[in-house]
Amino acid sequence: MHIYLVQHGEALPETTDPERPLTDTGRADIGALAAFMRETGTTTGRIVHSGKLRARQTADIFAEAFGADTKLEVMATGLSPKDSPVYLAEAIADWRDDTLVIAHQPFLSRFVSRVLLGAESPVVVEFTPGTAVALTRRPATGALALSWVLPPALLRR
Repeated sequence: MHIYLVQHGEALPETTDPERPLTDTGRADIGALAAFMRETGTTTGRIVHSGKLRARQTADIFAEAFGADTKLEVMATGLSPKDSPVYLAEAIADWRDDTLVIAHQPFLSRFVSRVLLGAESPVVVEFTPGTAVALTRRPATGALALSWVLPPALLRR
């Protein structure tokens, strides 16, 4: 089973728009990431996001790329920037299907450190807007392992 973690795409600053929608760059980065993942066979039928506008817009781009059967779910608790990663770490223990999770910083970095190291620091992965990380559950132990990290700069042409 794979957990794909994505920081939402670049968003407008709160001073410009309190809802923080994606910028044109953010939409382009997420579109390129979703297309790359689909083209390389890395897809999922389930996308979970925080419900914040920038996360929802990111989820919509992935859902369009992955197809009509993709289910979108809002997890309003446990994915926001300042949320504790414990809630999601406990929730994924019961997940059996590949899932893409769209969330925020600093939550994502703290979550990856928690599930890989057992503590929220040191930071194992630095997320920037549009970064994707793949974690794979090892069948024998159930432990998660880091499979890959893909920042948006690698897909820009």
